[in-house]
Amino acid sequence: MSALSVAQLRAVCAVADRLSFTAAADDLGLTQPAVSRLVTGAERRLGLTLFHRVHRSVSPRVDTAGVLEAIRSALAAHQTVLHRARAVRRSESGALRMGVLHHGSPTVLTDALIRFRARWPEVRLSMAEYRDDQLVEAVRDGRVDVALARLAPAIPSTLAHRRLLREQLHALVPTGHPLATRGEITLPDLAAETIAFWSADTQPRGRAWLAHALVTAGHSGELTDITPSTVTATVAAGAAITVLAPSFSRILNLRGTALVPVAGLFLELVVVWRRDDRSPALPRFLAAAHDSVPARRRGGPHSVERTVDGPP
Repeated sequence: MSALSVAQLRAVCAVADRLSFTAAADDLGLTQPAVSRLVTGAERRLGLTLFHRVHRSVSPRVDTAGVLEAIRSALAAHQTVLHRARAVRRSESGALRMGVLHHGSPTVLTDALIRFRARWPEVRLSMAEYRDDQLVEAVRDGRVDVALARLAPAIPSTLAHRRLLREQLHALVPTGHPLATRGEITLPDLAAETIAFWSADTQPRGRAWLAHALVTAGHSGELTDITPSTVTATVAAGAAITVLAPSFSRILNLRGTALVPVAGLFLELVVVWRRDDRSPALPRFLAAAHDSVPARRRGGPHSVERTVDGPP
């Protein structure tokens, strides 16, 4: 017995669904005689009659229910093959596991994901938060495929990385604070202030980096803890000042506060991935992330602003 054609599979399923050769023909965009020939040909190849035909009435035979179910499964399998093949051709298949900074996902991540999902919606995307000293290791160890990291340490040779963003940090101060009206401040301007930052449990590298920078400017280096849910209230109430990357501050409600650039204080946001990763989703995400950042914000290789060095 030769195999049924896809056209025959579709015709049989359409007739079984509509209980009418005419209605099935309308659904398939064929003539009624064409559908009748396809179904008859399928029955001939199977060696049995699938439907009772009485005048204009059509109904499946009770004893062929299992055969019709198998025909539906065969057609569904065919559609799955086509779908997956199309997804591979368009690089939409696969999965992408992303590592992001705990309490510090920048708006560029949101913009990149919106672009990525719009172009390749079939990629299975998952995200996991890590401390800032764990992100590179998560990529290296294969726990995630790609990560957005700040203050990345020496990156292993097995990993590749690209700078997405270089931005000047801003102090978040209460609107009534003397520094709020300044066009730019310096680190020594913060020497006598109470400074808050994310806890060492979430961003130990960033906290140590900021404390070191403040100490060099005459501050004690002691920092109080804040969280994304308390940062605005803490600052607006005058309990502390914090230092934020603008790409993160855009996701906050900054009512009662003001952002003031800090001279000479810059951070880079880099994307990190494994060099041997051949996932078709990876280069597409890298392209979406690159397109989400204006060229002027990436910072050129000859940029002259000074980045404050932190402890090793």
